[in-house]
Parts: sequence; C-alpha cells; structure tokens
Amino acid sequence: MRWVLLITVSLLCVACAKSHDITPASLGYESITPRSNSVFFEVNFNSDVELLEIFWREKKANSFDQVFVCALGDDTDFSIEHTISKAAMGLVRENKEHLNKAGFGYTASIAFKDVGEKKRTSKYLSRDAIKGLLKDKQMIPCKVVVTATGYKAYYTKSLFIPVADVFSALSDYDSFR
Repeated sequence: MRWVLLITVSLLCVACAKSHDITPASLGYESITPRSNSVFFEVNFNSDVELLEIFWREKKANSFDQVFVCALGDDTDFSIEHTISKAAMGLVRENKEHLNKAGFGYTASIAFKDVGEKKRTSKYLSRDAIKGLLKDKQMIPCKVVVTATGYKAYYTKSLFIPVADVFSALSDYDSFR
C-alpha cells in the first residue's frame, strides 16, 4: 500500500511540474576519444549557455542531473518520458581545459548502450554493434537534458557528432585494450 501511495504522489508531482521557459542552449561538437581501460568515451563540446547551474541561475532551483544523450538508431525522441533503446549516454562535467576559449566547455563520459524495454535492463554495445547501427549515418544527434525539482526537463538544441569521428574513436579504443 505504501508503494501505491508513493507512486501516486510521484505521478502527481510530475504532472504539476512547471514550465521553465529557459531558452535551449546551442551546443558545438569538439571531439570524441576513448578512455583507456574503460567502456567510456569522452565527448568534448561547448555551449553558449552555462549548463551545470542553469536552473539555479534562472529559477533558483537545484538541478538533479545533466545527462548527455545521443540517438544511435532512428528513434530521436529525447523526451524524459521516453527511452531511446540504442543510445550513447553519460553525465556532463565542466571541461577545465576549455577555460580560455569562448563559451562554456564540457566533457561527457558516455557509454554506448542497448537499453531494454522499460529501462529494466541495459547492456553495453559491442564495437561491431555500434558500427552496424551507424554504418548508414553521417551524424549522430545528441542533446543535454537537465532535470530540476518542480520543473519540466530542460533540453538543449541538438549537437551532431560525425560518425567518422566515432569510428576513429572506436579504432583508437582497440589500441587501449
């Protein structure tokens, strides 16, 4: 009974989430590189808006997460209510090496995943599976999604990663193993 009450209250809170009216940031792709001895890849990008404290600056609300999400297949529904089954995703952090450049620099540590139905399971995609998904594409669309208490999710404009750069990073990944 407690779970039913908790779920009901959670759904009511989600339904009452306020619109934030924050303009979507423009993102610029810089690079993708493999992280040694890991399944993660580092994506460096820039933004015309500071993303890590965007809700605090604009609405005095604390952000929960800043997640970088890329659609690997044809499903490009980035909404928080939907799960992209074949995606690259990871958390965003400030890129301290970007400090002397224009705009705001970030790094996302992403992993390529196959997310099961209803987010119950996920597994890392193999290099061959990634190449199979991307072989007929030129670019991969990505966004940063930021969530905060009491507000609807914030979505940036799309950033596009060249597939050739992903393939190059996958080749470099082999040299780290």
